[in-house]
Amino acid sequence: MRPSLIVRQMLSASPQSGERERASATLHCAVLLVAAFVIALSAPAQGQTLRDGLSVAYGNPPAPPLLLNDLHGREHRLSELRGRVVVLNFWATWCPPCIAEMPAIQRMYDALRQEGLDVLAVNAGESAEEIRRFLEDFDPPLTFPVLLDRDGETFARWRVRGLPQTFVVDASGNLAYSAEGARQLDSTHIMERLRELTAK
Repeated sequence: MRPSLIVRQMLSASPQSGERERASATLHCAVLLVAAFVIALSAPAQGQTLRDGLSVAYGNPPAPPLLLNDLHGREHRLSELRGRVVVLNFWATWCPPCIAEMPAIQRMYDALRQEGLDVLAVNAGESAEEIRRFLEDFDPPLTFPVLLDRDGETFARWRVRGLPQTFVVDASGNLAYSAEGARQLDSTHIMERLRELTAK
């Protein structure tokens, strides 16, 4: 029932039934408000920052294109991963928060790779040799692809504003989540969100 109709009913009610009508209208409005509140809580709003710092991508726009080579010279094209969820992490060896979150990214990758998730780590214009030396310090080693953005074109296309910055692309190739700054990407809540995407 529309609120305007409720108001008209309340104003036109007879003195004998006025109290009962007003009580009914008030109860009806309360039920509608509670229902709307429950619906709003049932799914994250676009642009909302979730627990553990993931932000829901507003409008779920198509992800920008990405075509880069890895440390071994192999070409990686984001569009070829359609049908899988992709976690895209922008980082650099001189960025302490980037280094701190790398083990969690590896654990997330190990846990969800067989469920349909890939990780692409895009480096901020450093040389392949410098990155290789950096990666030697990790035990266990990082096994996800590290991509080279030598000219910064991919950073610009994805509008990276700081490091680290992470994007989650769903299986349809649309942006689902993003995060600025380091996150515990293998946390329970983030893993639940990622599993929801891989299950679709």
